[in-house]
Amino acid sequence: RFGLVLYDDDAAVGGTVRYVRPFGDKVTASRLLGAWALRVGAARLDNEIAGSPVDPGWRLSLGASVGGDTRTFFFEPRFGTGWGASVGYNLTRFDGGEVRQRASLAAEATRIVTPWDGHTLVGHVGGAIVAGDLDRPSQMLDAGGPEALRGWAPFWLLGRARVLANAEYRVAFWHDLNQNWGHFIWVHGVGAAAFVDVGAVSSCAA
Repeated sequence: RFGLVLYDDDAAVGGTVRYVRPFGDKVTASRLLGAWALRVGAARLDNEIAGSPVDPGWRLSLGASVGGDTRTFFFEPRFGTGWGASVGYNLTRFDGGEVRQRASLAAEATRIVTPWDGHTLVGHVGGAIVAGDLDRPSQMLDAGGPEALRGWAPFWLLGRARVLANAEYRVAFWHDLNQNWGHFIWVHGVGAAAFVDVGAVSSCAA
């Protein structure tokens, strides 16, 4: 299937065309085990990015990804294995004639098991690397934030390469409450989680 995304923000105006092809056995009635995707994007850059004046220009983006997930549902999953890999390339040509290139490669894997009811263990590992002409924080890899090292704020740990590992223990005290509070908040259960995050990030230098 094809998809088209158009955007207009403070830094650029552009769009992305994406083609997704599912594969594998059925995990649910509406989803197969995995999918691969190709994307092509183009954007017109503004003359200011993140508050810093730059020459306006054009950017071409190419990318490919593949991945799979065996979870039957994503709310409170008890079992599952997920994996994914992606590669990307950006070519930016400014109106002044300067050309910059950026390439990226990433891979990750996740495992979820529930040895006994109400107690779930989650493990995740991932790595990524970027190369090319990088001169802005937004072009670097971020090792902090809720999707990485949760003890660090976003944009505190930047680099050209990173490796992350996360381990999490989830316990459900109640998971069949189904309480409706004023038709605004649904409470399905109450639980807690403990986690450990470790990682390594390279310097920003080439």
